[in-house]
Amino acid sequence: MIEKYKEFAEFILLNLKNKESKIIEVGIGKERAVYDELKRAKARIIAVDIDIASEEFVKDDITKPNVGIYKGSEIIYSIRPPPELYPFLKEIAKKVKALLIIKPLTIDEPPEFKLVNYKGIALYIIDFRC
Repeated sequence: MIEKYKEFAEFILLNLKNKESKIIEVGIGKERAVYDELKRAKARIIAVDIDIASEEFVKDDITKPNVGIYKGSEIIYSIRPPPELYPFLKEIAKKVKALLIIKPLTIDEPPEFKLVNYKGIALYIIDFRC
């Protein structure tokens, strides 16, 4: 379980302009804490992963995304994705005009992202919302 998952979910909800908008977690894997916390908050959330962990999640490859899955999402987030996936995450967020939030493993990465510290959580964000 990631540390401060409740605070991370709180940050996502605070940045949601329309409470009815879709939130997408990319690469859920076995780490469900943030997803579950958003579900408890009654958020409209979808989790995607290249390897499905359960029938509850949608299978998708972010390097060749099915854009239809992401359309209508206001926030796309990913927890500790490999840095080589950052450009793909950025591209899909840009296409659907979403806020992209990345919880990085380390904070050595791209200058085009804005680094935000929320309650001790380092996050990269890029906002493509209009």
